[in-house]
Amino acid sequence: MFKRVVLLLVLVVGGANVGGAEDAAEAIVADPPVGDSDGIVFLPVTPRGSIDIEGTTFDVEPFYIAKYETTNAQYAAFVQAADGFDDPAWWNDMPAEYSPPQRGVFAPRNGLPNAPRETVSWYQAVAFTRWLSARMGAKNADISSGGLLVNGVEWEVRLPAEWEWQWAAQGGAEEREYPWGDWQGGHANTDEAGVGATKAVGSYPLGAAACGALDMSGNVWEWCLNKWASPDSTTVDTTNVYRILRGGSFNVHRVHAASSFRDYFHPNHDWNNFGFRVGLFSAP
Repeated sequence: MFKRVVLLLVLVVGGANVGGAEDAAEAIVADPPVGDSDGIVFLPVTPRGSIDIEGTTFDVEPFYIAKYETTNAQYAAFVQAADGFDDPAWWNDMPAEYSPPQRGVFAPRNGLPNAPRETVSWYQAVAFTRWLSARMGAKNADISSGGLLVNGVEWEVRLPAEWEWQWAAQGGAEEREYPWGDWQGGHANTDEAGVGATKAVGSYPLGAAACGALDMSGNVWEWCLNKWASPDSTTVDTTNVYRILRGGSFNVHRVHAASSFRDYFHPNHDWNNFGFRVGLFSAP
């Protein structure tokens, strides 16, 4: 049975451990407010269902999605960890230029710790998920204790595929046009907000999706795992063909921030409105 729990994982920048977790009741209290960029809160997305993308129907199994986009502080933990960014293990099956030692990652346009980590490529986002998955998996513990075991089976941290991302954004079978429903001002950091930059994650609580995830419209485009031209392909490879981006950003029109809107770009590009969020999924 899919556990309805919310996980609070603490990444200690420069530290060696991924912290513990709380059950749903406790995590409501521990849920980090805007300004606390060290927590990763995972929210359950249920029930299962199916969704049509470009004429193909995808089944969606229950999963967990991060409440917030990955922040600068969280990505910095990966960059600074001894087993992090410079470890070749996280860059397998990627273009040669990503093999350490590499040029590193560009500084974000908005460097506040609780701002979403932008100016990051698809490959750099995938490497982060591999590292975090290994960290959590090493605990050999249930998800309620900060591990990856669900009913004794190990899950994994990765980017959501676009059908999973959209299922969370649209409220599953509710098929909301935007995560909160019909378009309303003050619900998302898109071009209409007039901010012209990213804001701290969670700055638009009125824009929450049905599962509770925030900023699924606006702030930064979010990398998804699959390819654009062949949506069912999620394999990491060196081809540099277009990967999917979802959710719009601070500098695009609201139409691009709709739950069903698809965009794409080369996975080696790291523009200042490209970011990502992670999820927990059953392993293939």
